[in-house]
Amino acid sequence: MPSDGSRLGAGTLRVSSFGGAERVALFSGPRGSRRGAPRVGTLGALVGAGTLLLLLALATKMGGDGSRQAIDGAGQSSRAIHTHLVEHRQESMAKVDSDYEQSNSTDAAIYDSESFNSADEEKDKVLDADAYDVTAAELADEVKALVVAWRKGGGSAPDAPWPGGKIEELRRACRDAVKSRYGDLLDAQERLLIEMELEFPPSMRAEGHGSETAKLWIRSAPLSWLPHGIWIFLHNAVDAREGFFHRRAKHVLQAFLRPEKRGLSFQEYDSRFPHEANTLGFAGRPGGPAFYISIKNNTRDHGPGSQGSATEADGIFGKLVESGARGATTAATVERMKEQPGGSPDLGFVKESENWIRIKSTRVVYSDGH
Repeated sequence: MPSDGSRLGAGTLRVSSFGGAERVALFSGPRGSRRGAPRVGTLGALVGAGTLLLLLALATKMGGDGSRQAIDGAGQSSRAIHTHLVEHRQESMAKVDSDYEQSNSTDAAIYDSESFNSADEEKDKVLDADAYDVTAAELADEVKALVVAWRKGGGSAPDAPWPGGKIEELRRACRDAVKSRYGDLLDAQERLLIEMELEFPPSMRAEGHGSETAKLWIRSAPLSWLPHGIWIFLHNAVDAREGFFHRRAKHVLQAFLRPEKRGLSFQEYDSRFPHEANTLGFAGRPGGPAFYISIKNNTRDHGPGSQGSATEADGIFGKLVESGARGATTAATVERMKEQPGGSPDLGFVKESENWIRIKSTRVVYSDGH
């Protein structure tokens, strides 16, 4: 490696000083590799040959004993020059090998650094996302307490007003948390594509019922519309230890997740994303993390002013993909889910766990626009 730390590329000529003379080496291939050893000591070889010829000429001129003495002297000088050249070459090669090893060592360190860059960046990304999650969780707890106080006061208690400002702060925090973890997977409309893999119970694997597993494809609402609901769903579903669809009612297919990290702090709803067929909302008031798929239009029964509330609606966060190959796959899966056995005649809850449909995994994937 050059003393300034720069790296040598293929075809680089390197010139450096050794023993008061210049030597040149041609480097090729990967950084720090070499093609043979540099040819060194050429000047010394020429000087040695010239000296030998001069001594031989003197010997010829002198003749007799003088010739023998001159020849003997020439031989001694030649052997001395040869010894010097060998030592010179050995020292030169040792220096080249030292440079070569240093070059490889330095480049290996550079390669190691480059290979770890992506891992370090991913680790930093996770740490940043975790920090955003912590902020969102703290605000969620604060908002939930304020909303509970507002409900207890009947919505009109002067000491428990609607915490609109704090809710907007929570919504911003949830949006930041989702973007920090999944920002590179958001589409142009700030939506996420979610793949949910299901495993059907043995009671639904009889001949003619299809394979053991199937998929649901879900597209979230635009993040700016429903950031709290999207964050709550992903926060619970992606790393869930277990989850099951355990209700087959006439209007919804409902599931639960374990562990229940947290539910909605308030009933987040947007009129631009109503409870139409194939949407996904949160069960309960306050809702979540249990969720359901609407298999009919539930705008009236789950929208604003429903479920005993004068103003609130069920929380909502996404909708099943309805078009393309993913839409066809999802529609077929839903039709099969409607055949789940064991549902009670009134509310549709499936009592026997052996008939539950297991959620094997939930993950956010790259959206290609379909």
